[in-house]
Amino acid sequence: MKIKRSTLVLWKKRLVFFLVTALVMGVFYVYFKTPVFTVTSYEFVGVQEMYKDRIDSNLRTLTSQTRYKVFPSNRIMMYPSKLMKLSISEVLPNSEKIDIVPIGLHTLRVRVTPYEPLFKIDEVHGITKDGVIYTEFKDMSKLSTISIASSTRKEIDRDGIHSTQIEELDTETLSNITKLINKIDTVIFIVRKIDIDASGDISFFDERGISKIIFSGKANTEKVWSNLVSAIDTDPLKSKLMNEKDSLEYLDARFGNKVFFKFTKGDKTAIIQSHATTTATTSISQ
Repeated sequence: MKIKRSTLVLWKKRLVFFLVTALVMGVFYVYFKTPVFTVTSYEFVGVQEMYKDRIDSNLRTLTSQTRYKVFPSNRIMMYPSKLMKLSISEVLPNSEKIDIVPIGLHTLRVRVTPYEPLFKIDEVHGITKDGVIYTEFKDMSKLSTISIASSTRKEIDRDGIHSTQIEELDTETLSNITKLINKIDTVIFIVRKIDIDASGDISFFDERGISKIIFSGKANTEKVWSNLVSAIDTDPLKSKLMNEKDSLEYLDARFGNKVFFKFTKGDKTAIIQSHATTTATTSISQ
């Protein structure tokens, strides 16, 4: 009995369709109904030992749920990355970046990169070089405290990690403040507090919170510092800083090439105005 060519072609197509369908169904069955691709463990990088068990437990609870009441969340290629990052950031609010990648068929590697505080708002809240405020677990006692009289805060979302950012403190402003602190620490006193008032003027306070140096937030950092160095290297300010440094109340460098300063000693207060110019002329008023 001879089979028509058209019949053979039809049966071949049906066979190919059956095999492809069986293969697809087999892959789906293996992926969704067997433990071959099931996440069973987490490898943590950048996470302190004391937080691993809690994060591990939270992730297992999260991935034990089904998505859309159909799809399991604990499969190596279908884990809920954003929800997992949110869960981790709730335990570690000092996380700047969280990466979750599969390694093998059963393990997810969780790598956490913490924020690095530039200053602190208080003893538990740090602020980064980008103006992001976050909760810090590390000791920040050696960092300077920064306070702002008037500021606007906005909520930001970085790939599932929610943070708060101060709009007025951009990277350039914080970089300039850091540069001034480094210079002041080296030449005059150790800065422990920075106040930014409503007009944008910046005051740097010493460890006692008594002496301060005032700069305009809009001024050129290098130029203003050059004027201040010229003033403190010229008498009478030079001598007073050498002999009466603890009685320094303020150095005010907000007014062009002029530097005003005030020393308070006992009941006597002297207010001295110095012009930080090449001639270094001075006038004194009592």
